[in-house]
Amino acid sequence: MQNLILAITNPRQLFENNKEDHEFVLPMILILVVVGVCGALSFFAADYPSLMEEGFAAQEQVMRNLGQPEELITTTIEQARQAAAGGPGVLELSGALIGAPIVTFIMVLLWAIYFKIVASAMNLGGSFGDWHAFVWWTRVPIAVGAIVTLIINFLTNPGTTAEMSVLAFAYWFGIEPSVWTSQFIYAFDVISLWIIIVAGIGFSAWTGKPLGISILIAALPVVVLFVLTLFLGTL
Repeated sequence: MQNLILAITNPRQLFENNKEDHEFVLPMILILVVVGVCGALSFFAADYPSLMEEGFAAQEQVMRNLGQPEELITTTIEQARQAAAGGPGVLELSGALIGAPIVTFIMVLLWAIYFKIVASAMNLGGSFGDWHAFVWWTRVPIAVGAIVTLIINFLTNPGTTAEMSVLAFAYWFGIEPSVWTSQFIYAFDVISLWIIIVAGIGFSAWTGKPLGISILIAALPVVVLFVLTLFLGTL
């Protein structure tokens, strides 16, 4: 429990104290459980009918773009409205309880691979298991963000997916992103920045590299992804 507190309040001390002991079960279980539970509860915190209407409008537009006949579009949307009339169903709740943790787990694996590649290229050592544990500890802010977002959503009862992303920078500044960059921009929030800083501090503590370089290494994939989405948006 002390390590979880340090991950939030003093990450440098956390990583300096755990250079040899690379246990990760505690942060992994905490993050996956909190992400799943908060994701499921978010359906009850938000204006569910408005969220569904937003989804129906997007689905209708996609079907039109694909050249689907109007009769089929109308029938499909009407059936979807009837299915959603009773509130969140088993499919939506199970998707949040299971799907969100699975996505989180996969992303941790990808980041662990990235740090292992960087460590190998820089001759810093460490097994994949070491860097896998490292990434889980850097992700503790995800649990904090999920809880804070859920509390705010219960207080505000958001009616759109954008309004649910209360920690996103795009939401704060009223940014209307393009089609290519929308998902990335709304996914990048205070917690994402927090994770980069924690990862940079942890990388510096583990490897002895300067903090600035360590934060740059932690931020590099995010920067590359952002530049890539901007480039694709100009094609």
